[in-house]
Amino acid sequence: MSMPPTGSTVPPHHGPRCSCRRCLEAFGIHSEVIGAIAEVAIHGRSLVMELHRDGAATIEDPGDADPTDVLLEVRCASHVTGLAIIVPGRVVASEVAGLCSGFDVITAHQVLADGSRRCFGLSPGGQTIWSKDCEGLIIDVMLRAFGLSTPRPSRSVSWYWLVVWLADLATHEPCPQLIDAARWHPGIDPRDLDSLSEGDIERLVACAHREHAARTGWEGVRLAATRGWLDLGFCPPALASWLDEGSLSRWMADQLPHPGELECWIDANLSGRTRRLLLDLLIESVAPKVRSS
Repeated sequence: MSMPPTGSTVPPHHGPRCSCRRCLEAFGIHSEVIGAIAEVAIHGRSLVMELHRDGAATIEDPGDADPTDVLLEVRCASHVTGLAIIVPGRVVASEVAGLCSGFDVITAHQVLADGSRRCFGLSPGGQTIWSKDCEGLIIDVMLRAFGLSTPRPSRSVSWYWLVVWLADLATHEPCPQLIDAARWHPGIDPRDLDSLSEGDIERLVACAHREHAARTGWEGVRLAATRGWLDLGFCPPALASWLDEGSLSRWMADQLPHPGELECWIDANLSGRTRRLLLDLLIESVAPKVRSS
């Protein structure tokens, strides 16, 4: 891996003593990561770290940029045994039971070359708030930097194709009728709509949407993006090639409108059967699924 020239290599460092240090080391957190937490607490800036086989670490301050940007499209060198991203922030009340919204927290994410990953939060005073294996874009980019697979997609590809469809509908004024909306669906052949009643069109589109999502999958979306077949300004072909389907799903979810925003747009801009069909498909595409692991 080639880090930006502003990075600095530091020797093995034992960091500050704190009441939680032993439990973090027992949890598998690298000593350099524990040591860097104090710097983040003092300066309030994110850090990206390479952990080396000799025990040293390379530390990069991404400045005002997203810390994940440092690792995008990177492949780690053989001497790199781990990566870490430490981020200062504020807790949202729903994130951690028993904490009030706005509570200061430093979140550290660590991925080792064998794929093991850790995520934990600390108060600036050093109290452990939570610690767990975790998922998300920060973990994804570190796994991909090692060429490792990420957890499976966290959002249905049906949601992505719904966003694509809605983006097309948004370019047409006034509010499209059901048959016009159906013609613009990416999985519909307009000739299949001839002579159908509105009820039949509704059923055909719902079925075609599910089949189109099943046929492409996230891997199909990723491959199309790598070949430049999809107009994704926020995910150029080189980045799509570097991501896998799980990380792509979370990258898309981070870049595209949240389901709540889509619902508001549908309510405000569509009506009748068109509105009902789109809302039904939106609910279906983001409904939580039972996971086996």
